[in-house]
Amino acid sequence: MMKHRCRQLAKSFGNHVDPEKAEELKRAKTEIQSNVTRILKLVKNEDQSKRDGITKDSNNKSELVGFIEDFYKQYQSLYALYDHLTGEYKKVGLGRKGRSFSFSSSSSDSEYYSSEEIDSTFGKWENEYHKVLDTTKEDLETNNKEITYRNHRLVSSGEENEVEVINKNLKIKADIREKEHSALVNVHELHGTQESDQITELEKQLTGLKTELESLQSQKGELDVQFESKATEAKQLGEQNICLNARIAELELEAKLLQNQKGEMEENMACKRNEALLQIKGLMNQLSGMQHDLDSLHKQKRQSEEQMERKTEEIFQNLMDIETLKDKLTETTATEQRMLEEKEGFLVKFKGMEQEVDSLCNQKNELEEQLRGKLCETNKLGEENRVLHARNLELEKALTEREAELCALQREYDDLRLEIDRVSRENKQAKGWLKKSKYNLQVSERKMEELVENFRKKLEDSIRLLYQRVRVAEQLHVENKDSYRMTKDKYEENNRILEEKVATYEDEVIKMKDILETAFEVANGLELASEKLGEYKENFVNRLSIMLNEVQFAKDWIEGKNSEMKKLKDNVDCLTTLLDRKEEQEFSLRDKVWKLEAKVSKEGGEKLNLMKTVSQLERRVEKLKNNLKEKEEELSSLGEKKREAIRQLCFLIDYHRSHSDHLKVLISKMTSKNRTST
Repeated sequence: MMKHRCRQLAKSFGNHVDPEKAEELKRAKTEIQSNVTRILKLVKNEDQSKRDGITKDSNNKSELVGFIEDFYKQYQSLYALYDHLTGEYKKVGLGRKGRSFSFSSSSSDSEYYSSEEIDSTFGKWENEYHKVLDTTKEDLETNNKEITYRNHRLVSSGEENEVEVINKNLKIKADIREKEHSALVNVHELHGTQESDQITELEKQLTGLKTELESLQSQKGELDVQFESKATEAKQLGEQNICLNARIAELELEAKLLQNQKGEMEENMACKRNEALLQIKGLMNQLSGMQHDLDSLHKQKRQSEEQMERKTEEIFQNLMDIETLKDKLTETTATEQRMLEEKEGFLVKFKGMEQEVDSLCNQKNELEEQLRGKLCETNKLGEENRVLHARNLELEKALTEREAELCALQREYDDLRLEIDRVSRENKQAKGWLKKSKYNLQVSERKMEELVENFRKKLEDSIRLLYQRVRVAEQLHVENKDSYRMTKDKYEENNRILEEKVATYEDEVIKMKDILETAFEVANGLELASEKLGEYKENFVNRLSIMLNEVQFAKDWIEGKNSEMKKLKDNVDCLTTLLDRKEEQEFSLRDKVWKLEAKVSKEGGEKLNLMKTVSQLERRVEKLKNNLKEKEEELSSLGEKKREAIRQLCFLIDYHRSHSDHLKVLISKMTSKNRTST
């Protein structure tokens, strides 16, 4: 019944409200809401300052008093609008009464309504509307009285507790008025759409009735006579009004009881709102803590970005070192090719030396033949000596003369014999040394050729592998750069979105959940990117270890080559000591050997340079290993920090989810209680 009455009242009220008045009501409503929110903010600030122990400012007092005065003026303007609407409604009611009397005269013409039904319905509507207007008028008067009383009391005393009570009561009453106004507007909007067809039909009837009114105005004189007859009926209606007044008194008692219940409900609502305000303050404190956490996360993000930039710079430096190593490898290959060419020249010269040694051997053979001829001559001389000894008796005088000659010849023979023995020994030693040197040279040449070919093949394979690995490393580095840029851009965009959301929606807990979820996704993306970087780092370390093994192999090969060269030097020195005792032809060979030694010394200097470069490369490789270890430690620490941050975010998300669910339950309970109270 109450809903039906409210609908009828809203319908009649909406038909007689001007659009300009409606706009004024809306403006007044928005201004009242803004003033109420400002007053509440000032009251909250005063409560906070009082809790923090800060002295109250006179500016805040004056501002709050100004807001309350504006609120009072707006209520006065609403009261004036209310008076205007009541006046218009009375006019409309009188017009409808006159129209009802006109309807009674033309009951034969109207087919839809009778005069008694119209009078009863309009009377009921008028009574109900007057009741609603009286209640609203009383509420407005009480509100105005309370506002004036509280305003004077606030200006005179300035007590903060009374200001809080005033503001709470004002807020409660403003909410009640807003709910009533919104209920009337909603009822009008809902039932305006449903009863638009009936309104169109009524408008058609009104147009017909207007024409009838014009015709009936001419019959007004006749209706005056009928009006006298209706006066008696009005007396009867007055008696009925007395009964209705008694009923109204009963309804007023019921209304007072309802008002008392409403006061109790308002007190309960005030307590619940205080609890809600305390919970909201706790949530605001939690949000401030979350803001600090977000600031710390932003700082950690900046630090991680700086570390990532440092690591990218170190990777660039490592790539530059790899390029320098490539250049040095090309230089070493060039030097090795030079050494091979010099070795070929050395082999050609060694072959020439072998030919010269063969010529010397031929000369030694000729000398041996000459010595054999001399031995034959000595044998002949021995035979002659025997003949002379036989003839010694006969030729004693000749013997005495020949004794001196024989002694000289014996001495010469002994000297020649010693020289022959020495030369034969030297020839034997030279032949042995030559055979050994030839065999050693052949073996060393074969080993050198095999080592050179193996080293050349290994170098070519290693260079190819290095080029392929360098290309793969460059491709991976480019891909890492692209992926890092993409992740960095996504991370910056997500951070920008997060900052905008935090700046705009700090007070909304539901959207904080979405922001934390996006932050969690970004953290997962960063963890995946760090894992990819770790995989790429492991691949890079493996490649560096392979390169180090290859460099170590080259170093071992160079050391073996140096040992072989030392052996060759020793052999050459032995040959030079043997050839120094020879003739003038051997001096030319000595000069050639000296030239070969000079070349070997040059090669030794180049090998020393290579050794120095290899040692430098080893030092750089050790530095790179140390840098990689440091990077691994930094990445592990970053991963642990990220995991801790993600855990903290998960705990915060769970905490805020539980709080948001608790708040949703409280809000649903509040809405259900408000609905039951309305």
